[in-house]
Amino acid sequence: MGRGADRLASVRREVAVARWLADKGYPAARLVTAAEQPIEIEDHPVTFGEGLADGDTYASTVEMGVRLRRLHELEAPPFSLPRLQPFDKVASRLERAVIPEGTSAFLRSMARELEAEYGGLEFSLPSGQLHGDFNVSNVLRDEAGHPRVIDLDGFATGPREWDLMQTAMYCDSFG
Repeated sequence: MGRGADRLASVRREVAVARWLADKGYPAARLVTAAEQPIEIEDHPVTFGEGLADGDTYASTVEMGVRLRRLHELEAPPFSLPRLQPFDKVASRLERAVIPEGTSAFLRSMARELEAEYGGLEFSLPSGQLHGDFNVSNVLRDEAGHPRVIDLDGFATGPREWDLMQTAMYCDSFG
């Protein structure tokens, strides 16, 4: 669920992604097909999906890797995806954060430095569609125990290495 015109456009793209993945037989969250989606309830776009595990059982890193490779090998969808903009929400989030100004200034400065460094990176893999938020908490099991990818709202085009970032970060930080 979300609110407003921007959120409606994002949810419509998420529905298009879910339908595209279903058409390709890709193991992702499935929409309930009997309903036209999204619907709007009091300016909130709403979708209906099939149920998955409640988050207690995640896919293994091997299962995640298989799904990620398969996702990256799919032909581009028949609709446009936005370009990955990993720093586009930093400023607005820092404005809303309840933190001391010195901390906020430090984080803004660091974000500018990281964005500049990111702009100079060279990637080995070709650009293509990516999940955008691929991590262990976004690969849940269905009732038969099969891993399915969820959280389809971050789909974008960009460097495919991006989809490895969170898993690598979690491994480095938490083992």
